[in-house]
Amino acid sequence: MPKKKDRVITLRIDEDSFGIVESFAKAKGLSVSSYINSVIKSQTEYFIPTASNQKVSIPKSLLYSLFSYASKENLVDLANNWAIEQEHVARLIWGEIDLHALLDVIFKISK
Repeated sequence: MPKKKDRVITLRIDEDSFGIVESFAKAKGLSVSSYINSVIKSQTEYFIPTASNQKVSIPKSLLYSLFSYASKENLVDLANNWAIEQEHVARLIWGEIDLHALLDVIFKISK
């Protein structure tokens, strides 16, 4: 199967922002282009249509053993990241979050 051709885009960024991105890229041993591409790729993984996701069951004992190794601060950070990801998904699916959208989200998730 042939590889899909990458799409080339032009990105305009101010000098200060470019400097920040460049320093992050250098710290990871990447070019600016590769770093930006990796950030975009990691962000788009959160926006896969929910119909394509399969349900996964994880035993509570396994989760407990994994989380028992983490510090409270790390768990708080993890919960905050999960909340942000869920908010992004909800905004993509339902648009602006208002009371009607929240009730719709709760109804659909609870099924």
